[in-house]
This record gives sequence, C-alpha cells and structure tokens, in this order.
Amino acid sequence: DDGQRMVPLNAVTSWHPVIGPQAVNHINQFTSVTMFFNLKPGYAIGPATQFVQQTAKQILPPGIQGALQGEALTFQNTVSDLAILMLVAVFVMYVILAILYESYLHPITVLSSLPVALLGGLLTLWLFGAEASLYAYIGMFMLMGIVKKNGIMIVDFAEQRVRQGIADDQAIHDASMERFRPI
Repeated sequence: DDGQRMVPLNAVTSWHPVIGPQAVNHINQFTSVTMFFNLKPGYAIGPATQFVQQTAKQILPPGIQGALQGEALTFQNTVSDLAILMLVAVFVMYVILAILYESYLHPITVLSSLPVALLGGLLTLWLFGAEASLYAYIGMFMLMGIVKKNGIMIVDFAEQRVRQGIADDQAIHDASMERFRPI
C-alpha cells in the first residue's frame, strides 16, 4: 500500500444506536458527575454538606469517591482555616502586647479573659440555636477584640495606680471597678 488510499470507516467500526450522555465531564482527569442542591431557608450549609458526604459514603460503591466543589468546598476550607486563624491572632496579640508592656506577664493578664469570652459566645450561639457560620466566626473575632481592649484598659489603669503608690491588690480592685465595661 502506498498510503494514498483511505480505509473505509465501516472496516474498523460498527454502527449501532445506543443511549448515552451527550458529554462526559472530568475533574482532575477523572470522569465526574455533578450534583447540585439548594438549601431550604433556615438550614445551614455545614450540616447539609455533612449529610451529603455521609450519604455518599453509604451509597457509593468502593471505587467511586465524592468531593465537594463550589460554595460547599469554599465553606469547608474557610471553617477549617478560621480555627487556625484564631490561634494565630491570639499569638500575634500576645506578641504585640508583650512589646507594648515590655513584659511577658501582662499580655497573659490581658488575654486571660479571652477563653471565658469565647465560651460565652459559643454558649450564646448554642442557646439561640445558631450554627457556627462565617458570621459567627466574624462575631467571635469582634468579641476577642472588645474583650482584649477591655483587658488593656484595666491593666493600664492598674499600672497607673501602682505607680501612684497604691498596693497591687487595691490597684487591681480599683481598675476592675472603674474600667470594667460589660459586653
């Protein structure tokens, strides 16, 4: 054969009608099927994605895996990153306060109220039946800032009283009485 002649298509294939998809989607070179869902009002995305993932584990055969995409994936990544971000924020606050006060002890005094405040924030979310959403995390960050500011005001006032010659315990009492701001 000189390579000039064409091979008829029916010599290498057979034609018969079949039912199949018009297009096959792929994600990371794997065949994929996309499922969309919308939430009813009042339902949070966190529990919904957990339900979908648990149901997929029960239904899907061993060779098939599921993964979140879009807004659900963004939410999942954001929530896991926010917990780490909160810890980093507390560390940065400690370092800045240590530089400000030129002491390792005073920042601990200021930041000692954060665990109780965050516990109160989580308790409030629980009492009102609210989910730990992105808005809840933003509220927790704001609460941390307000509580830290309150602690700074109390420590600064107590330090001023000590410099004036008042005893430590009396200075702390005076600072707590005069500079305490209920949140």
